[in-house]
Amino acid sequence: MLVNNLCESFNAHILEARDQPIITMLEMIREYLMDRIRKRKSAMERYDSPTGPLINEIIENKVKIASQWMLIWNAMHGYQVKGPREAQFAVDMEKKNCSCRLWEVNGIPCCHVIAVILLRNEDPRQYLNVCYNRRLFLKLYENVLQPISGEDHWPPSIMSELEPPVSVTQPGRPRKARRRDTTEDKNHGRRLRKRIIIHCQKCGEAGHNAATCKQPTNEQG
Repeated sequence: MLVNNLCESFNAHILEARDQPIITMLEMIREYLMDRIRKRKSAMERYDSPTGPLINEIIENKVKIASQWMLIWNAMHGYQVKGPREAQFAVDMEKKNCSCRLWEVNGIPCCHVIAVILLRNEDPRQYLNVCYNRRLFLKLYENVLQPISGEDHWPPSIMSELEPPVSVTQPGRPRKARRRDTTEDKNHGRRLRKRIIIHCQKCGEAGHNAATCKQPTNEQG
């Protein structure tokens, strides 16, 4: 699920680049990544905390929820956590897991585990996975992208130039008439005409017009 979310987020940022030719698309993506790495690294360098602001916000919200849970300790590493709607979970601090499995999935202590951590007078951030550490974050973003010159300064390619694909004639007689819509069948116009009742301008009767009228013209002398 995490990989799918990352792919969707990345695709959302390169929508404009995806419509471009391959070289232009790659250049737009490279420039976007180069600027993004710079922004992320600069923001974390200004932030004075062992973890990032988003992780701190998540921990603070879970600390508020943790106050709703009651604990029973087994005098070793196990805790039974009871909460609203008769919910109950088992926490093992030695194995670092909770029966809700959120701690194991994302590496962030769930509210049940945080309730235990607060009871032990410890900091929940000490139980975060190492991937959320600020030092590791900065180490990852040391790998910046280097600027390059424009296309006019690129060395000529030694690869053979690709030819356009050979056009293949499809079997059968080629279609000349355009594809008609379903409302454009032969009887569609006829059905529309049946709904309109015409009247003759000469005699005033319905069902025919002045060109086909057989009544003599009433001329006033």
